[in-house]
Amino acid sequence: YWGVRQRKDLYLLALCEQWQKAHPNFTVVPVVSEPTEGDGWTGRTGLVHEAMLKDFADLSGHEVYLCGSVKMVVKPSSATRSVISASAATPGSLCGSIPLIGI
Repeated sequence: YWGVRQRKDLYLLALCEQWQKAHPNFTVVPVVSEPTEGDGWTGRTGLVHEAMLKDFADLSGHEVYLCGSVKMVVKPSSATRSVISASAATPGSLCGSIPLIGI
């Protein structure tokens, strides 16, 4: 799941789509939170964590890797809490691009 604000923020999406075609164990799910009129976006919209949780309400047994800005990842936002809750927060099931202190 790759969340961005606008379609133009999906850099190298074509490359990710090539990887998806070439590797059966790789999937890219782009999610645009603020599509603009006329950008032609027809894919998933909304917040990336909500799209993921809609597809996988129970993440227990999965590893979840969170990345993004400090504000998105480290601070225990409602988005982070919902992912933690769905993942059942088993030891080692949640990791991030920056240390997840206090989560």
